Amino acid sequence: MGNNVVAVLYTDMLKEMESPSAGRRLHEGVLSLLNNREPLKGYMGFGNAFSWDHSSAYQVCVVGRNSGWRVGYNTEVPPEVLDAIVQALKNRGYKVASPKAKA
Repeated sequence: MGNNVVAVLYTDMLKEMESPSAGRRLHEGVLSLLNNREPLKGYMGFGNAFSWDHSSAYQVCVVGRNSGWRVGYNTEVPPEVLDAIVQALKNRGYKVASPKAKA
């Protein structure tokens, strides 16, 4: 029931998380993600909320470089994210091939 949000929290900002305003900033970061506000969508000062969906759905996400990317649903991701997914699948015995280039 409800929704789930995936976020990266920066451990070098632990002191920021202790501040009295941390809850408000977390709330604002999640709201900005849900409302798709730019330019700092999901940013909360000590982390970044980057994906959300209904709690009955699965979210496939890759985390790196103080951020994260949801994979799927026509989302743009850096090539390194796709490389990480390919490597994870290969480590589990899958054979992965890139799509053929369009002529």
